[in-house]
Amino acid sequence: MYALFLDCEKVEYTLNTQNESYTHEHLRMIRETVGDLISAKYDDIIVMGVKEGSVLVTLMIKGRLIPKLRSLYTQMNRSTTCASMFQRLKYEVMKVTIQDQVIYEKVTTIKEYFNQYCVGKTND
Repeated sequence: MYALFLDCEKVEYTLNTQNESYTHEHLRMIRETVGDLISAKYDDIIVMGVKEGSVLVTLMIKGRLIPKLRSLYTQMNRSTTCASMFQRLKYEVMKVTIQDQVIYEKVTTIKEYFNQYCVGKTND
């Protein structure tokens, strides 16, 4: 099974599920949604785990797809990407990390907005 992960990178999505239980159907939907956004084939994304609370979904995604995934969360594209994810999943994406590097984190306060967009502390 280790061979499946040789050319993959760890990607984590933190979702705000508002205390609802997260089912296998939800996992399938996030896998398909991310796959559609980055034009992945079925075996390009592997669901590795889920943690409860704000749901943390860990995916292993083929390395060749990571640049496209990163481009979805640039300052120019992130609002469209998040809207598309919300429309399909019905949950907000709160945070996205690739190999432990945060590429997107939802801004929830004016102070966070200022730090992220006005002081140059962006996640791009």
